[in-house]
Amino acid sequence: MEFDYIGFILGALSFLVAILAIMFGYNIFNFQGEINRGIDKKLEKVKEECLIETYSNSIIESDSMMKYYLENKKWNEILILKKINMLRELNLSEISCSHSIKTDGVLQLTKSIIENSDTFDDGTYNNYVLYMDVFKRFCKGADNALNLYNEYMEKKKKRIHNTEIVPNEIP
Repeated sequence: MEFDYIGFILGALSFLVAILAIMFGYNIFNFQGEINRGIDKKLEKVKEECLIETYSNSIIESDSMMKYYLENKKWNEILILKKINMLRELNLSEISCSHSIKTDGVLQLTKSIIENSDTFDDGTYNNYVLYMDVFKRFCKGADNALNLYNEYMEKKKKRIHNTEIVPNEIP
């Protein structure tokens, strides 16, 4: 009996081709994973850009509405809009490192809000308290903001002390 050299060579080559096919197939799946990761990164970047654009546009739109409210001294609407804008700015600064928070306009507005806070009814005053909580986070570290916040706290203490609870009289 003679040894079948051709059969042995064909068998060895078939085995090598099978191993190459498996290695090639594995690389295709690995390459597919790289493609998916690249697509995910780009989608995340587009999502971030859309959020930044949306927040920026809504801040601009709200600021333009605020001019009307300021002219008409509608403090409740001003407090709500500005509070929302400050939260949007805070979100923008967390999303995008390149976004810097501008506090100058907020400081001027807050100063005039504090000056007029004596005229607020209870509903407006509640929004005022919420606004000042957001203001404190928004202007963190700004000296002028700290002075304004302290002024707010003093006025708040005065308002609490001036509010007297009158017991109901029984007829």
